[in-house]
Amino acid sequence: MSKRKSEEEYKKTFSYKFFKWFKHEDDPYIGRVEMSVKKPHEEEAAILRERMAEKEVLFDRIYDVEHNKLILRFRKIYKVIAVLFCIMLFMLLIGACTHHQNHRHAPDRERFLAASHRRSLKPCG
Repeated sequence: MSKRKSEEEYKKTFSYKFFKWFKHEDDPYIGRVEMSVKKPHEEEAAILRERMAEKEVLFDRIYDVEHNKLILRFRKIYKVIAVLFCIMLFMLLIGACTHHQNHRHAPDRERFLAASHRRSLKPCG
């Protein structure tokens, strides 16, 4: 059976020191640790107003689409390319489907499938 250690002996063990450190109650180098609550940082109203003004100026410069010619050009080119891309994908889909339907009953296809089936039945090695 295990023998119960006295409180003084237990305080000398590694497990006691480890769990004190784990609970942030004790530090192995400096001893007792006291936790303090941080005070919320408050800025002055003038600084906040100045930052908001800078932010508004920045957003006005970036998102003023009517006066920003580069963004207008980009939007036009993007729309044209998007439409062309969709048309290309549609034509590719239609072409692939019609090609597949035209060659579905071809005699070469049947012969190829039969040959590949025979090859898969051969023992390996």
